[in-house]
Amino acid sequence: MSAAETIRPQRETAIIPMRRSLKGALVVLVLGLLVLLFWQLQFEFRQLKDNQRALSLAVSEQLAKQLSLNMASMANAGSAVLQATRGPADSFEQQQRYLDNLRVVFPTLQRLVHLDASGQPRPGSPMPPAEQALLAELIARTGQHRYYYIFDPIDGGHLDLMLREADGYWVVRLHAGALGSWLPHTPQQDVSWQLEDITNQRVIADSRSAMSPERSFPPITAANQAQTIVLQDLPGSDWQLRAMYDENKAQAQVLPEMAGKILLFSLCSLLTLFALYRLVREQGQLHALNAASRRSLHQAASALGAIEERVLVTDVTGRLTYLNPQAETMFGVSAPDAGQWHLFELLPSLNPLLLHATAFRNDEGPDLVEIRLHNQSRLFTVTRSDLRDASRLLGFVWVLRDVTEQQQATRVLQET
Repeated sequence: MSAAETIRPQRETAIIPMRRSLKGALVVLVLGLLVLLFWQLQFEFRQLKDNQRALSLAVSEQLAKQLSLNMASMANAGSAVLQATRGPADSFEQQQRYLDNLRVVFPTLQRLVHLDASGQPRPGSPMPPAEQALLAELIARTGQHRYYYIFDPIDGGHLDLMLREADGYWVVRLHAGALGSWLPHTPQQDVSWQLEDITNQRVIADSRSAMSPERSFPPITAANQAQTIVLQDLPGSDWQLRAMYDENKAQAQVLPEMAGKILLFSLCSLLTLFALYRLVREQGQLHALNAASRRSLHQAASALGAIEERVLVTDVTGRLTYLNPQAETMFGVSAPDAGQWHLFELLPSLNPLLLHATAFRNDEGPDLVEIRLHNQSRLFTVTRSDLRDASRLLGFVWVLRDVTEQQQATRVLQET
């Protein structure tokens, strides 16, 4: 057996662990990519929730500023109208002029009361004693504010606007529906907020509509408090704006899209793993076929090493590619160095026409060549066979058989 044949199995056994480690690395890589994709989806999910939370916070802050400006502008407009309409006495006719002019600013105006500096009604503004006590308490709560808004949920709800002047107060009673013109008219699906009265703990308006449904003014619930992001007090009132974030609702909106992405990524990963499995399986089959081929070649090489004939393999130009051990011994050429030799360098007396595919004729029998071995001339028959694959000629196989004794015996018989 030649040196090349002994080296190849060692190389094959060294490649097997490398291939196995490469397969494991590919599987780990695919699984790592899948984990990375899931992490990316989780990060995107958190980011979407954070963005919605930040949007709710920004919208509520902007809404609080807008509502505060609207409340201040309406109060200033009412004060200006009252100042411009004021007459020499608070008669019934003058009170009617006040009401007519104020309805231009406050279309939902219900009542107007004029109080002196001590909180007592002026002539022309009669009031029940219970309401007088309520207004006195209201004046105490307003402090030094130029205007102050109060919400009362009784009788369908109404708003009381107290306007301070130099010698007293004006109390403007509005229907609760007036607040709808000071709030956004378009419902915002992704933002949740509600306007609340701190004193009565009631919801005056919310983000689903300009006013609470059916104007029922529901109480503030524990769920509202649990979803609170920030509370913003509105100057000149007992009101606050509560910005809320419903995480369950946000998850219900985001999860379908995330689930679609997860399903798509999982399907792609499964297809990748299946393709990798098929490749690994095919590679295993090819490896088995290669190992079987190598065993067959090894057995063939062993068989060639066991026969007495000298076997040489060349390409179509006559360049050596293989020698069996007997040929190596006879010519002194090792198999690894075979490519450096040409057939005619070893058999110079061989007919050059034999290298042509059409030159060899079986009916003439094999050629005889004389080779000197150990200072003796030996006769060898040379038989050529074509080495082909399915479609083309790859080279030739040359078999040298020692017929020296046979030729001598034939000559003796001829002489006898």
